[in-house]
Amino acid sequence: MSEAADLAKKALSRGDLIGAYDATVAAIADGDTSGAIRHQQILALARMGDTERAMDRFAAYGLDRSTNVDERAIGARIWKDRAFNTPAGPARQEAMERAFEAYDDVYKESGDSFPGINAATLALLAGREADSRALASALLDDPAVAAAGDYYKAATRAEALLLLGRTQEVTEALAGEVI
Repeated sequence: MSEAADLAKKALSRGDLIGAYDATVAAIADGDTSGAIRHQQILALARMGDTERAMDRFAAYGLDRSTNVDERAIGARIWKDRAFNTPAGPARQEAMERAFEAYDDVYKESGDSFPGINAATLALLAGREADSRALASALLDDPAVAAAGDYYKAATRAEALLLLGRTQEVTEALAGEVI
């Protein structure tokens, strides 16, 4: 990751969305064409609520073709934002379905639990309970998720258990983890 991308990531982590965005704009103007800097810019836009501009940049930068899971999954995250910002009804349901498909595509290609758990939750929200359960079960079969060795894997494990209705295990998992 470039110094500028690292700077933007740090700004995002402390909630300085404008600082993160400004750092990415400056880096791109200076010739940084990395996916990392572009990902940070899109993430800053998404967190600021500028969903449409974030999606435009995602498409323009071609991150849908990136081999990096985070860079590809940011597009799915934007679809999820669109879904949650759509009024209840058929259009929202269609947007939830699109968000599910976007995360599911990244998960199928990468096997990474981050897009996998998002796909599982969005499947449930899209009314695809069987898909949600299947994804949650597959994630729990992943040794890295089962071991829950870090915050994100522990959160993924707890969310997968919750999607499967295994609430007692969720309680036990969260009691044993620092989340």
